[in-house]
Amino acid sequence: MGLVASPSQYAQPADLQSVGLLGTFLQTVPVADQTAALKAASAIMDSYLGQQFTLPIQQWSFDVQQYCCWITAYVLVQQRGYNPGNAAEETFKERYDISMKWLKDVANGIATPAQILDSSPNAQPGTPAPAAQPQVTSPGIAAGLSHPTWDTWARR
Repeated sequence: MGLVASPSQYAQPADLQSVGLLGTFLQTVPVADQTAALKAASAIMDSYLGQQFTLPIQQWSFDVQQYCCWITAYVLVQQRGYNPGNAAEETFKERYDISMKWLKDVANGIATPAQILDSSPNAQPGTPAPAAQPQVTSPGIAAGLSHPTWDTWARR
């Protein structure tokens, strides 16, 4: 089974030091492997971002870049061999968990990445694609009742 390239790459290898990966560690990981891990993290992110935004994402802010680096850092540490007893490595796991929670929140419409611009027609930064915006309905609306009718019926 081969890898499928993600159309997105939300961070570059040079960005990985900003998340606490020591240069000495990064020197042991070929840049090609760092790039592959960043693309893999971006593909994971696309699977969540695509729930609210039309892919590919055209513009993103530091939050998307940061979470991409956090996921990548955890992936790279896992590949080397993760030591849960090491407090520094536990930080990478915690950041990965935070990133995944944020992505789930984005997919569910709870969180919105700052200044993200997707590929939908008439896209506005920070606004989900119209077709991707979740529709919230009450049981009354789902039954075809308007709010006042539903409220009157519910009080009986």
